Amino acid sequence: MKFLKFNILFLLLLSSTLVMAQELPEGVDDINNSAEMKIHREKQRLNNLFFDALKARITDSPDKALTLFSDYVKEDPGNDAAWFELSSIYFNRNDIVRSIECGEKAYRIAPANTYYSIALAQLYISNSQYNEAKEIYESLYKTNPGNQEYALELANTLLLLDKPSDAIKIFDDLESVTGINEEFSMQKHKIYLALGKDKKALTELENLSAAFPTDTRLLALLAEFYILQGDEEKGLLTYRKIEEIEPENPYINISLADLYRKKNDFRSATAYLKKGFSNPYLDANTKVQIMMTYYSQTGEYEGMGEDIQELSGILAEVHPNEPRVLSLRGEMLMMDEKWEEALTTFRKVNELDPGKYQVWENILRLNAIIGNTEMLMSESSQAMDLFPVQPMPYYFNGYAGFLLKDYDKALKSLTTG
Repeated sequence: MKFLKFNILFLLLLSSTLVMAQELPEGVDDINNSAEMKIHREKQRLNNLFFDALKARITDSPDKALTLFSDYVKEDPGNDAAWFELSSIYFNRNDIVRSIECGEKAYRIAPANTYYSIALAQLYISNSQYNEAKEIYESLYKTNPGNQEYALELANTLLLLDKPSDAIKIFDDLESVTGINEEFSMQKHKIYLALGKDKKALTELENLSAAFPTDTRLLALLAEFYILQGDEEKGLLTYRKIEEIEPENPYINISLADLYRKKNDFRSATAYLKKGFSNPYLDANTKVQIMMTYYSQTGEYEGMGEDIQELSGILAEVHPNEPRVLSLRGEMLMMDEKWEEALTTFRKVNELDPGKYQVWENILRLNAIIGNTEMLMSESSQAMDLFPVQPMPYYFNGYAGFLLKDYDKALKSLTTG
């Protein structure tokens, strides 16, 4: 409710009006009729009261403004601006019932004032009086048939009244004037989906994509909907159209990979994943999440291990300074028993982010596997200092001490662990 903007407008308009009103009319020196003078002074008093009330409203004295405006409308109940101000004050006090009452009075006095109309309609919406709001928006839209704002508000109100078909007619009317419009088409698409009319929902997306044939974002929505409807062939053709328009689009490769995975064409799926992962414009965390999700949803197939190794290698090459990527790469190298390369990778992770316990434990395990006893002693001591409540660093430190024949050190570490 943007009452403040309206108040400023009223203040600018009324301040000059009130100043002029406070001046004595031309020829007042010749006024001898005491009744006319009394009327003039009464008008001046009311003008001053209104101006004082408005000044209190603008200077953030709502209690004083409420009192003054209430006093004013008792004496001049036909002043629409005063009722509108009272409506805004009550709204700010969370008294929605009185706000509506005052808003209705302002609206009845000046029904052509669009500020009053919109404000009252919004009040009705906030109080779940949707039919009343609909009547106002219908009146506004009828008077201003080309106004998109009024049309959209009317359509939204019709949806609140559970009249989706009527709302669609409004969007159709708008498109007959503006042509196909993404906002209107998407609104209709969602309404048709809610009604269970999937074919009409699809038609909206197809028409929208036809109207904007190079908009890959809209084509992606269409492709996804084809797939949801079980038409994978059209989904694939649409994705390939996106690929033609934007060959460097990283997301299209991921989408195609997922589609081929669902078709159990793992060779093609992996090829598209490699292309997507090689694209530096797709961020590292997204790629890691895609890889983990992809293989958690994929049953084991021949060559799966090699694909995972290659993809993790591409990630590490494209994002050499991302700890999460390098951690994933290190885990993959450990699975492939490439101990030296895995150890180097985890040490790089530690340089970038030394606070991850699991990375330290992997380093200690790899030192033990490779037989780097001196490094195992040194790095386990560091891990003990960093993670004093974790038992494994003490175990590895004790193990290294035993191998180095430092039995007192070994006994102390193993006992503490």
